[in-house]
Amino acid sequence: INPYYLYNTGFILSFLVSGVLILIDMLFKKSDSKLFSMYRSYLMIFIITLPFVINISGRISLVSIILSPIISFILGYILLPISYILGIIPITDFIFKYIFIGINLYIVNLGDIIPIIHFEAFNIYMIIIYYVLFLIGILGIYKNKGIISFMLLFIFILSIYGIRYINPIGRITFISCGQGDSAVVELPNNKGVMVIDCFNSIEYLRKRGINNINYLVLTHSDNDHIGDYKEIINEFNVNNIFYPKYDDKFDDLLIDYKNKYPITDLSKINSKEFNFEILGPINKYDDPNSNSIVLKLNMYNTSILFTGDMTVKEESDLIEKYDYRLDSDILKVAHHGSDTSSSIKFLNLVSPRYSIISVGKNNSYGLPNKEIVERLDNISDIYMTKDNGNIDIYIYNDKLWVKPYRN
Repeated sequence: INPYYLYNTGFILSFLVSGVLILIDMLFKKSDSKLFSMYRSYLMIFIITLPFVINISGRISLVSIILSPIISFILGYILLPISYILGIIPITDFIFKYIFIGINLYIVNLGDIIPIIHFEAFNIYMIIIYYVLFLIGILGIYKNKGIISFMLLFIFILSIYGIRYINPIGRITFISCGQGDSAVVELPNNKGVMVIDCFNSIEYLRKRGINNINYLVLTHSDNDHIGDYKEIINEFNVNNIFYPKYDDKFDDLLIDYKNKYPITDLSKINSKEFNFEILGPINKYDDPNSNSIVLKLNMYNTSILFTGDMTVKEESDLIEKYDYRLDSDILKVAHHGSDTSSSIKFLNLVSPRYSIISVGKNNSYGLPNKEIVERLDNISDIYMTKDNGNIDIYIYNDKLWVKPYRN
């Protein structure tokens, strides 16, 4: 009827679970105890659905195998029968009201006490390898090798989880977030994560298995730059929040968080592989865009300049104070390629190899400005999120790779 259901996560999970239940009937003895059989079934379901659960939520719970049968018992033997009763005699709903509330609170609050492991989403190659190793494990059980046949699969999962702790390559992703701005900086060897603006960024952070955000930089108060900031602060472990000192709107926006998060001088945060430096704002203007944080990141031998929505006025301040220190390999183009910024003098000083424009497709502002694009094209290679999707930049020593999702 609809062949695209093959790509639907609910469809895939339903058939995977059905398939594993059929496999269990074929592989295991019927004489095993009912309790043991139930837990074995949940373990097999947990293993076979793991890549899809990770890709949906970016996390797994190691104790879910213990809790799943309990929750299943609650749903099957308490909530479902009660639902039948309420369907027949709805006047009795007040009797069960507090039972429902209590069970619901119990299940919801489990999320606060259960240890969670955050995982990066599996790509198609990882999924294929995973299921090949799963089939090897099943074959081992068929030949009476027991759980040891799943050791290769266990090692594979551990290696995926642990690779980020020894990966010396830094990664910067400019998220295709529509008509807005968001970039995620993942430092080498898992030294930290910086999120620079956060419009429509939560799904990407989950897909990357990110839970700890060391530095959340809000360049200015426009919603197309900070749209998800409350959800990120509440859902992720955020260590530091940075916002421009001249943007008064943050006094109200961050009133609930100011006492919770320390303010740190980014210029003092550095290591062998990286350092940060806040260049602006230098002077205060009435226009919030002119008060945007301008941040320069140096990773290995590569420099990246993040500019928020700064205007020509702020560019003039930076030119006067820093001059050729503005020189950078990569420029996050200000204000989505608007002609309110990116003056010829500024671009000549920055002289980027690559220019990144975060902009939505067919946006109502007509961005990026054609003249600005031509100006950038004369000095650099241009990537735009509206055309290229997510734009990944990998940095290691003197090497720099730009890998857009779409060419």
